[in-house]
Amino acid sequence: MAKRRDGFACVKCGGKHRLEVDHIAPVRDAPERSFDLENLQTLCGPCHGAKTRKEANLCEVGPERIKWRELLQSTRPN
Repeated sequence: MAKRRDGFACVKCGGKHRLEVDHIAPVRDAPERSFDLENLQTLCGPCHGAKTRKEANLCEVGPERIKWRELLQSTRPN
């Protein structure tokens, strides 16, 4: 339902690959909202990973890693 509502695209970057349904308010903080559609959003893998790293207070992905990812994505067949 969340993917359909979000047009089968990442709500952060608009990407359409490796889509995941993410809890806006983490389940550990709001278990009662686990299945609440208003608490769900569609994110691509990279955006979901960035959100998770931020929530866990881990370091951001460095610019070299971002350039490498962009290169790999640009060579991926549609």
